[in-house]
Amino acid sequence: WLGPQDIYTSAPSGLYNSLKRVNGNPAFSFYTNNSSTLDLNYVRALDAEGQTWGNPVVIDATGAVGLYNSLNIVNGNPAICYYDATNTNLKYVRANDPDGNSWAAPMIIDGLTYDAGVTLSLEIINGRPAIAYHDYTNRDLKYIRANDANGDSWGTPVTVESAGDVGSFASLLDISGRPAIAYVDPNFGRLKY
Repeated sequence: WLGPQDIYTSAPSGLYNSLKRVNGNPAFSFYTNNSSTLDLNYVRALDAEGQTWGNPVVIDATGAVGLYNSLNIVNGNPAICYYDATNTNLKYVRANDPDGNSWAAPMIIDGLTYDAGVTLSLEIINGRPAIAYHDYTNRDLKYIRANDANGDSWGTPVTVESAGDVGSFASLLDISGRPAIAYVDPNFGRLKY
């Protein structure tokens, strides 16, 4: 192992982080949680090994935003889905460039359900971004997929399972062009697929 690197030192930071390789270098999204900042942040290494890092970029700072974030590459650029705790919305944002130096305005993906996206997973399904998430209010596992490759517009959320309290800690993956989700069913203490 290489020695640990301090990336962002304003404690507490790095909660709910998500790591990916972005344009050849490691990068991650993370949530800062201290008295003055409750923000979604993004940082990318300046080299392929992650020995030196750029300055973190604040992606969204409108209240307590960035919890349960999930970073992925969407049509060549980094993108993040996350939970907006202030407004209880599931949100999505995509960078304007392959390194993540500038970002588009965040979008609300599910703002109809109170506490949508308390845990979530962003993946590319058949060429488009998609999100599996826990609808905490209704205790359901939900899935939503974009209408285009960038995630500029989104379809309607689909309830995948609703028996009891299901869908916590969802993990989404493309299996032969179809969405597959692993998640927790705490009703019976089971991991489900």
